[in-house]
Amino acid sequence: MTNASSEFHHSACSQPADSESSECGLCRYTSTPINKLQQLSVGRGKSAAIYKISDQMAIVPLDIPESLVAELLSQLGADPQLPRQNPTEAFWQLPPHPTISEVQSSTLSKTTHYAIIGSGITGCSIAKNLLEHPSFPSTSSVTVLEARKLTSGATGRNGGALTSPAGYEFSTVCEHYGKDEAIKIARFFTRTLDKMHQMGNSSDELKDASEVRRLRGVLGFWNAEAFERAKISFKLYEQSVPDSEPKIEVLSAEEALSVRSIPNVLDFANRQ
Repeated sequence: MTNASSEFHHSACSQPADSESSECGLCRYTSTPINKLQQLSVGRGKSAAIYKISDQMAIVPLDIPESLVAELLSQLGADPQLPRQNPTEAFWQLPPHPTISEVQSSTLSKTTHYAIIGSGITGCSIAKNLLEHPSFPSTSSVTVLEARKLTSGATGRNGGALTSPAGYEFSTVCEHYGKDEAIKIARFFTRTLDKMHQMGNSSDELKDASEVRRLRGVLGFWNAEAFERAKISFKLYEQSVPDSEPKIEVLSAEEALSVRSIPNVLDFANRQ
């Protein structure tokens, strides 16, 4: 780990920290000075830097382009603003649930043991696991803060698919974190999917509302290089996680049309 000089806004910046110029490195993308606090090794030959903008901090790989780093960091320091007065309706919220879509406490507690911001899938999952955990004290309280209706943000505006990127991303995860950690992450994806299906089928009401069911997914690729990388990643995944389901099937152009009714597919599968 090495300490970066505090004389400049960041490593790519040639302007003094007290300069008002924004015509340099990361600063030309954001008016807020970005401070690079430290550079560190994260293993497997990779390096990252700890950046600070306003009161936010982030660890960013050094191989990410400057412009993207600045954009992401400036978003961290940006004002999230108040909810829109007339937001668009979320497809999955129509029709709204008759009893829980707008449920809320009659009063807002001044104190709470656990405050969760947002009632999306992450916030609700945390609340559910806290309340159901055997060691959760009966005297503790959980408060979920939501600006609109229950799960009306990104959770209520998704594509409706429950999938795991484990196979497709397995090689990349191995490169960054090692094979053992990649296997743990892949199994975590699988457990998460299983839990979601269990919850969706845990009652007749939830099963009817969620329509959750097991389907076989299809991945398409724009070019032969991406297709070959994916095949290598899926093969390594199946070798490393032999109990993984479902098994991967590589289709030729003819099979894509006859089996999956997908026309105009280039035959990457049979290229040598």
